[in-house]
Amino acid sequence: GFESDLALAAELTLSSDVSIASAAEAALTSLVTRHPVAARALAADSMRREAFWLPTAVILGVLGAAGEIEPSSLREAVGFLSNCAASGDARTRRAAVLSVSQIGGPLASDVLSHALADEERDVQIEAARALGRLCADPSASRFLDTNPPSGPPSSVKPRNVTTDVLELIGRSGDSDLVAAAVSALGDGITSWSPPSLPPSSNGNRPSVLPPDDLIQALTPLAAKAPSSVAIAAVDAVSRAPLGTPGRMTALIGALSHANAAVTKAAMLKLEVTDVTAERIARCIEHPSHDVRLLAAERLAGVSYPGVRARLLKRAASEPEPEVREAIERALAAIDRRAGGGPLES
Repeated sequence: GFESDLALAAELTLSSDVSIASAAEAALTSLVTRHPVAARALAADSMRREAFWLPTAVILGVLGAAGEIEPSSLREAVGFLSNCAASGDARTRRAAVLSVSQIGGPLASDVLSHALADEERDVQIEAARALGRLCADPSASRFLDTNPPSGPPSSVKPRNVTTDVLELIGRSGDSDLVAAAVSALGDGITSWSPPSLPPSSNGNRPSVLPPDDLIQALTPLAAKAPSSVAIAAVDAVSRAPLGTPGRMTALIGALSHANAAVTKAAMLKLEVTDVTAERIARCIEHPSHDVRLLAAERLAGVSYPGVRARLLKRAASEPEPEVREAIERALAAIDRRAGGGPLES
């Protein structure tokens, strides 16, 4: 598309036909990427026309994500989006929330925090997701804590910014919002292991681990939060690369969650090692039939100390035939491994 198409695409985003408006927004996003200078000029002009706040918000978001907004103009851009998020129609408010998250920075957090209380559910969810993404963004530079404290160095442990954000969302009393933020945070954790990094001189790709505060903030949620939040936290933690500090501890902690679905989710994400096998084996005593069955299946053929004895003890008292059979298969696999025989798949 050409620069001259920007204005038409912007106008079509206002269509009452959802399919047309959606296609126009996608086209506008593409055009802004190709013609950032013309897009900046269009945004500057459209800011003054309330009827065009929606496409202007979209333009600013794309420019911000691409780093095409001058530092001297960032405050004005975020101020405009803050106004859109507070007083525009529902579509405009949602676009403003998404765009301000793409721009990022400490000013964005204020806009997103207020949007959590929006009257429209879609806007609330988008704000929660945006806060989660910003927490995990490697380029965000811990955006909520950018001003270093004045005075001499303090011995007080720095606060966990991710925990602060999740607690802020949690004060809404809405588990779905917290789960949305945690899920988005999990999506962002994968960005800490970028596959595009070039190999080092020895041929290995460098490992980029997420900062400790992300896993630390998710650990108590995985263990004790309402089930929807805990499952999202388990999934988010599991996305961190193997070897990430706190990853295994968080997943092991989730095995003790009161909800069986969370326990199962954590068990599926855990690698069976000498450290985790014993903890998984405890789940063979779980009240839930499904948890006991999964535990038996995960332990089939493992040779770690104590696992066989625990399975044998449970086999003698297991009331459910399906679970008892799974335990017996696990024991048979363990014995074959001990005897050097092949394991059945």
